[in-house]
Amino acid sequence: MSVSPRAQHAGAQEYGTRWLKALYRGYTNDSFTTYTQQPPWQGTQGPTIRAEVGDLVEILFVNKLTNCYATMHSMGLMYTKYNGEGADYPNNIVPGANVVQDPSNAVPPVNGGISPGDCTVQKWMVGTADGPPEDGYPAQVHSYHSYVTMQQDTNASLIGPTMIYAPGMMNSTISNYREIP
Repeated sequence: MSVSPRAQHAGAQEYGTRWLKALYRGYTNDSFTTYTQQPPWQGTQGPTIRAEVGDLVEILFVNKLTNCYATMHSMGLMYTKYNGEGADYPNNIVPGANVVQDPSNAVPPVNGGISPGDCTVQKWMVGTADGPPEDGYPAQVHSYHSYVTMQQDTNASLIGPTMIYAPGMMNSTISNYREIP
């Protein structure tokens, strides 16, 4: 641990370091009281998000933590700054990906993320480049994670998988392959 850059950054260089866990969870109802089923082998990962090329993934993200801010940032899918892609960075233009927004119109993490008890809608667009190659595997794996303090949030288990399938191929791929992210 004494030579690990990640442990050094987190201030966790001694054996026995403990991390407070915060988990992404899916719900089956609008009162956010009944969890979606998740296989035991998935451990502390968040729910698997599944989509096909051409889909728009919309997630109602509710921060049920009592005293910590959190976000939900997609690694690999397209988004705009306006619809809450979950990364805290200056409001600069990146051609084809992000737009400049006045902070009063931007979705958090302006000022550090989604505050406890608050919610936002995440919108991620699934483009051709996000899916599996035409001559390769039947799915492409990405991830999502919190971006308030990325290393600490990942250590707390705020991370999960995103599976992207070719158009019209999600059901047959799930039926014919065993996926373990």
